[in-house]
Amino acid sequence: MRGRLRRTGARDHESWTMAASSLPRGGAARAIPKRGFTAYDAAMSRPRSVSDRRVFEALRGTIGAAGPAGWTLRQVADRAGLSPPTLVQRFGSKRALLTAYLDDLADRAADAFPPGEPDDDPLDRLQAALLDDLGGAEADPASVGHWLALRQIAAADPELRLRVRRAARRRRKAIRKLLNEAVVAGQLRRSTRVRRLARAVEVTAEGAAAGWTIHRTRSLRQSLRREIQRVLGPWLRR
Repeated sequence: MRGRLRRTGARDHESWTMAASSLPRGGAARAIPKRGFTAYDAAMSRPRSVSDRRVFEALRGTIGAAGPAGWTLRQVADRAGLSPPTLVQRFGSKRALLTAYLDDLADRAADAFPPGEPDDDPLDRLQAALLDDLGGAEADPASVGHWLALRQIAAADPELRLRVRRAARRRRKAIRKLLNEAVVAGQLRRSTRVRRLARAVEVTAEGAAAGWTIHRTRSLRQSLRREIQRVLGPWLRR
């Protein structure tokens, strides 16, 4: 019985792998015989205690390591602690998983800029949030480059661009909020044109990250801080 189940699972695993790799753009997963999936899942998958958030974190880590064109569902499943068939059953395809991830990213875009304590420095919080958005202080150049490349690839796709744009708008709104707090705190001049400055900060952060992946003369934190300070400089109160 046990040996038969193991053989069935191997065949079904191949079927699932073929189904996931041959999906048309935007398509749904092909129907797989229920008996086959149940047999494989009973033998190989873990309990469904793995949250979507954990899967999305695994996806970001996988894209950071393999690149936006080189990642596979198997890599994501391994990183998340799931079997490949379970991942396919939950999301359907690579494109569907990526779409769900970008939706979640847009929903949580403002969470990267959480409110601070009354005594916190708004500009320090701004730079810390921008750093976290790019992968954090420990991010390596390859993973940052892959993350920026994913944004560009998604921006060229009509369906995915809507998700990327929604996240960017929420991120820019959060940047504006922190800049307004900096004006109230007396760090920036009251004449600061906050909307224009927020756009400049957003573009500068991505440009600084892209340059850092090439030149690598400083840490990401140092490179980001230097470029953001240059943008903020004319508006700082002396």
